[in-house]
Amino acid sequence: MAKRKKNSSDIKIRVGRRKVKAPWWVFVVLLLVAGVAVGAYFAYYAFHSKGGASSSAESTSQTISSSRSSSMDSVSSYSSAPGGTPLDVYAVEQSGKYGDCTLFKYGNYEILFDCGNTGSQAQLADVLSTYVSDHVLDLLVLTHPHTDHYGGVYGYKTASSAGGTLKDGGITSISKIVDNGADAYGTAYKNNWVNGIRSYYVSQGSDYQPIAIVVKDHMYDAIWNLSGALSVQWLDTGNYPTVGSAGPSDANDGSISCAVKFGSYDFIMCGDLPGDPEKQIVSNYTGHSLIASGDTVVYKACHHCSDTYSANCTEFINFLNPKYAFSESGIDDANATSSGVVNAQHPYKAARNRIEAKTGKENFWWVGTAGTLKMSVPSDYSSFTIKGLGRKYGTYYYNGAIVDPLSEIETPFESTKWALSGY
Repeated sequence: MAKRKKNSSDIKIRVGRRKVKAPWWVFVVLLLVAGVAVGAYFAYYAFHSKGGASSSAESTSQTISSSRSSSMDSVSSYSSAPGGTPLDVYAVEQSGKYGDCTLFKYGNYEILFDCGNTGSQAQLADVLSTYVSDHVLDLLVLTHPHTDHYGGVYGYKTASSAGGTLKDGGITSISKIVDNGADAYGTAYKNNWVNGIRSYYVSQGSDYQPIAIVVKDHMYDAIWNLSGALSVQWLDTGNYPTVGSAGPSDANDGSISCAVKFGSYDFIMCGDLPGDPEKQIVSNYTGHSLIASGDTVVYKACHHCSDTYSANCTEFINFLNPKYAFSESGIDDANATSSGVVNAQHPYKAARNRIEAKTGKENFWWVGTAGTLKMSVPSDYSSFTIKGLGRKYGTYYYNGAIVDPLSEIETPFESTKWALSGY
């Protein structure tokens, strides 16, 4: 039998203790297969180490939602929200003199800013059970440790250590929690929030981040893409507490501030921020495209529309140039009598005047007269509507008679009977 002629291009490959001859091209194919396998492994690892395509708010310095054009120069630069999903915002009616509580709802994505005062637990439970149908609160922001902002979570049925009023409202889990990090601010705050509500939901899987960590080294790009066209830009006021400290002597100074963005609309949420930190925001963000040209600004008045510490200062209002504004807090007990409105309270006239110099009197609203406010922006950002749902908890009189709680649901504040009383 003739012997096979040796091919000079054959390559010997060791298999176990034997050497097997193979053509050169077999070796090349094996190298290519190995290269593809290694590349696929590293691609998979890189993808999942970043949370995958579904991760929307894991990184502090994410780029803003793709619905905002990089030019950020006009309303026309925004495309419609996917699936025709509108944004609804509820400013929750409060009982008593102080209190903030605002719910953003975008499809099944909800953000809760503050939880109202200790007398407004029923309101908080009601708005959560009504609007958070999947029982998952996606983002909870507690702006600062004052009782009128966290007191509503105490729970009138369920103890704080077991979920408090949030559990009463049907909330089974919270995806993300952001607060101002002042863990040592008073016994009530520590017991009911730090070791109560926050601890409970973190034990259920919530991701907790103090605001100082969120904005650290990210003054201009602390942006979370939340869901679809909805995003939030966290603002650095220069006043956030060192994590674990008691924070500023006046907790208002450390209020978390941010802009919730939906297409061409910017909702400015700053808790009870006083004038000096407001001016710091102006200094920090002038010239940095916080608000794009042509955007519509909706402003939650700081400190319940108060003059305290020069809140709602002229510099801040001029910087924001709001088109609409609203104020939370309830009716002072002194004014809930048959004597009618007898003394000035929030929202104070001087602060209203500064805001209304931009919005006009027709675009300033108060939950005290209209009840819980519902603000809506459609998916194409073509309009903004605001109306009250009617007072359920507050009462006030005009000319000796109770004002019908449904009579002012579509009435801006300056046209209400309250404003006609001179306050």
